[in-house]
Parts: sequence; C-alpha cells; structure tokens
Amino acid sequence: EQSYVQISIHDLLGRNVRTLVKELQSAGQRSVIWDGKDENGVSMSAGIYFCQVHIPDGSLRTKKMVLLK
Repeated sequence: EQSYVQISIHDLLGRNVRTLVKELQSAGQRSVIWDGKDENGVSMSAGIYFCQVHIPDGSLRTKKMVLLK
C-alpha cells in the first residue's frame, strides 16, 4: 500500500541530525544509506545515533546505530 514515509537520524540528545526520506512511497522493500553527514553536509563525529522510521499508521520504529570512523 502506498504511504508517506519519513526516515530521520537523531543524536543522543534527540536532536534531528538529518532527514533521509520524507515522501510518498509505493509498497515494497527499500534501502537507505546515511553517509554520516548532517543536513549541511558536515561530517558527524563517531558515536551513537538513532534512526527513526515514521509511517502514517502511527508506527514509529527506532534503531540504535554506531557511527565508526
């Protein structure tokens, strides 16, 4: 089913670092790659970040990630 999807990266303080996807998408599996940079193209420091996936049915999935350099 087609739905609006938002995927964003957050730091340990919950601040939005970068929004990777924010659009209407058709059903199916997708891959997204984060290059370790913020919205301004500045490289983030090594550490723990969270990837959040929002979909319209009210679901919010959060995964912990470790950025290594």
